[in-house]
Amino acid sequence: MHRSMLLQFGWTLVCASLIGVAGCGPAGGESSGSGANGQGGDAGSGGDGGNNPSGTGGMGQGGGGGGECTDQCSAGQTQCSNTQLQTCALQANGCYDWSTPQSCPTFQTCSGGQCASSCTDQCSAGETQCSGANVQSCALQANGCYDWNPAQACPTFQTCSAGQCALACTDTCSNGGTQCANGQIQSCGLQVNGCYDWNPAQNCPTFQTCNGGQCVSSCSDQCMGGATQCSGPQVQTCGLQANGCYDWNPGASCPSGQACEAGACASQCDDKCTQGQTKCSGTQVQSCAMQPTGCYDWAAPMACPSPQICQGSACASSTCVQNDLRCNGNLLEVCNGSNQWQTQQVCAQACDPAMKACTGTTTCVAGSRRCNGLQTQVCNSTGTAWLTVETCAIACDSGSGLCAGSCEAGEKRCNGNTPETCNPTGTAWTQGQTCGTYCFNGDCAQPSLVIDANANATLNGEQVFAGDVTIINSSVLTVPSGKLVIRAKNFVLDASSQIVVTPTGNDPRGKGGNGGASSCNAQGYCTASGTLPAGGGGYGVAGAASSATFSCYYSGTRYCSVSAQGGPVYAIADQDPATGSSGGTCTSGTPGLGGGMLVIYADNITIAGQVTVNGQSASGCAGGGSGGGVVLRATSDLKFTGSISTAGGNGGASGGGNGGNGAVKLLYGNSKTLTGSVVASKFESYMAPFDVSSSTHPSSNLWYNDGYPSFELAWSKPFTASAGYYYKLNTAYGFVPNSSNASYKPEESVLYTPADLAVGTNYFHISTLGPFANFGTVESRFVVNINATTPAVSSSSHASASTWYTNNSPYFAWTLPKADENTKNFYWEFDPYATTMPDHDSNKIPMDLTSPQNSKQILLPGKANGIWFFHLIAEDTMGNLTKNATHFRVQIGTDPGKGSVSGTVTDAMTGQFVSGASITLNRGMHDGTTNASGGFAFANAVFAQQYEVRVSKAGYQDMVKMVTVTSGQTSTVNFAIQP
Repeated sequence: MHRSMLLQFGWTLVCASLIGVAGCGPAGGESSGSGANGQGGDAGSGGDGGNNPSGTGGMGQGGGGGGECTDQCSAGQTQCSNTQLQTCALQANGCYDWSTPQSCPTFQTCSGGQCASSCTDQCSAGETQCSGANVQSCALQANGCYDWNPAQACPTFQTCSAGQCALACTDTCSNGGTQCANGQIQSCGLQVNGCYDWNPAQNCPTFQTCNGGQCVSSCSDQCMGGATQCSGPQVQTCGLQANGCYDWNPGASCPSGQACEAGACASQCDDKCTQGQTKCSGTQVQSCAMQPTGCYDWAAPMACPSPQICQGSACASSTCVQNDLRCNGNLLEVCNGSNQWQTQQVCAQACDPAMKACTGTTTCVAGSRRCNGLQTQVCNSTGTAWLTVETCAIACDSGSGLCAGSCEAGEKRCNGNTPETCNPTGTAWTQGQTCGTYCFNGDCAQPSLVIDANANATLNGEQVFAGDVTIINSSVLTVPSGKLVIRAKNFVLDASSQIVVTPTGNDPRGKGGNGGASSCNAQGYCTASGTLPAGGGGYGVAGAASSATFSCYYSGTRYCSVSAQGGPVYAIADQDPATGSSGGTCTSGTPGLGGGMLVIYADNITIAGQVTVNGQSASGCAGGGSGGGVVLRATSDLKFTGSISTAGGNGGASGGGNGGNGAVKLLYGNSKTLTGSVVASKFESYMAPFDVSSSTHPSSNLWYNDGYPSFELAWSKPFTASAGYYYKLNTAYGFVPNSSNASYKPEESVLYTPADLAVGTNYFHISTLGPFANFGTVESRFVVNINATTPAVSSSSHASASTWYTNNSPYFAWTLPKADENTKNFYWEFDPYATTMPDHDSNKIPMDLTSPQNSKQILLPGKANGIWFFHLIAEDTMGNLTKNATHFRVQIGTDPGKGSVSGTVTDAMTGQFVSGASITLNRGMHDGTTNASGGFAFANAVFAQQYEVRVSKAGYQDMVKMVTVTSGQTSTVNFAIQP
């Protein structure tokens, strides 16, 4: 459903309820009087109560002498007036209003509606909110913090609604709803203007904070920083709160004539959910309901009744039995030591409630979208697997299944059938005109294309058509740029027409060897020299080598030969398109460029005419360019009865090598007719899956750490008659799986364990099994790069691990084994233990790609004397850590001398000595094993300080004791360990 918002808002007129607004009050009283301020409705005789109040009655609270007063706040509420405190109290007029501001006690200031020794920002500059019918703005106060100014009356005939003065109000929230505002709690209530809006924020009880719409003793993140969602007509943004957790900020109003739609302001809307649906937003629950926009969208989150939290899509008990597992949507959760559920793994496809484990199979609605953590995913065409589309930088909006928050200026995407472009500031998406065809990569598909009746046409780049592309009746399509990709419903090139692709290819993989001035040793007698012609470019066929024979004179004419290699073959049995390669250069002439590239994707393809994608010929002694590349991929029927030429260009007349032929890939689905002629290296096959993606390792260009839980891949069924797939994971670049060398599966997803992948570059290969047990002979390939190397740490202040330094402020810097963009965060610990492994709960340093060096250094001032270790680990873009960490030892102070540690280990039940028990000091600083008599000793090897001594042996409980070592002395520590 698509509706215009502009006249759809459910306005509530408020004229009659406004206090003292001219022309809106009731008629004046008959009697003369001297009513107090706020009760001007009883003004002297003859008053009309609004436009012309007469008599001696005082002015009403909100304006003229007409009308009665209304409560402006609730009893006991507090707010700040600059640095002073105001309390809501019953006034002489019989209504609740804000009392005169009072100063806080000495050395205190007002912040967040209470007196405190220091202030914190309660809002952001320029924000507004309603306080009854009045409006409050956020401003810098005298105490140096941002807080709400006292409420101000709206102009005559207006009231406050959604933080703005307006002629009429709309419900901003649902009765009884709650939300947090920087650690304080707000409740939704009926305002004096007759609409539901948020009441002013109130402090939680002592030692509590607001989190997830309720006061709690400790907080947890409710959303991802920068994410947005709708709260009625307003937009809420997820931000870091004063309590240290991420939660939804109070809603911000949209510009006039707009309202919130899928987390952004828009002037038109679509339904984002179905009435009655529910989902979780952090620990709160959201319901799908009709919004003021006139469309169904997710309402503001509501807190669950204590002590419940939202799980799956409903409020449920948050307690559990330690180590229990369960599925929560596509999350696999484990019960932690605090008897609370926490995420153990985000399942790539689905979580099986019966098995309580992630599964590689699922069912979904074809074309539907969802968020999987920070990833946007779309259900494949057969509804059998979720395909990863994009990894969001900030957050994924669960309503639309699209990235939310910041974006790259000028970036394009599709929101359903509507193109969107990231605005110039990179802060929001701007909607374009809804497509009449369909949206593809942020642009509307063109309807169709007909080139007819001797027409000459040109196309370049990628061209997308919702209908057919037809080239008929002696027409010619030229591709000046040398690259053309056509996506269409059906494609037809009749026998009288042709496509000519200009040679512009320059793929470095097949470049011919260079020629030029050269020399050689002639039979060991003399050096001969001359000009060596260049080799031709290669692609589907290797380029021709060139050679020359030179002579020199030494007691007769002596001869020798030199050669330049032709470019190598780089066409393999896959579905990837490529251009050709240029020939080698030489001292004279110009090398030929490689042939271009033509790619056609359609349901049905008919090629009866001529396609030319030849390489360019060279001049002088340069090499000719190789032929180009053609890929025809028909998901249903491929008919090829014409001709395709990808011939290499001739070498220069002065001996340059000819370019090799290019490559043609004829890929079909349900049926084929392939009787045409080809000048190329030809590949014919059932098409392989063309959209293999991974939710766990989404980018083939990035490196991922080896501490990942699984490697998942999914794809779409390439054509309706396909029966299954052969697949293989290895470290070879080109590999076509088949029944003799690979595994088979009928489903469209596969799940690997970390043990299946090698450190380094891995390749997942897949081919299709067609009908009647005929298997494809080309592959699709997905690349995944695994890193196991930790950062290399150094210290300019404490360079040597064996030297004592009196500097108590160690400085550390480090470098990464891979490019900076592969890292999201660093985690570190600094302690006296040798093998501590930092984790996601350790100290964090975010990677700042605008100034990466600042993220790769740290100064730790004021550390105590002793032996310390700096532990560092890097986190990749998917949140994976390496299995190992870097441990850098520093010795602070002067050399304290060394002593000894010795002792025995016995069985606590029998008193017998225990041999073979492991002994470690400070978790790996010193290691040893007990002897046959249960004894151990670290003789004169331990620097004088305190140590943790741990004993462990299979079949016994670990035991830990502390010991202090003195220089030149032996410290004894004995253990009696329990079986």
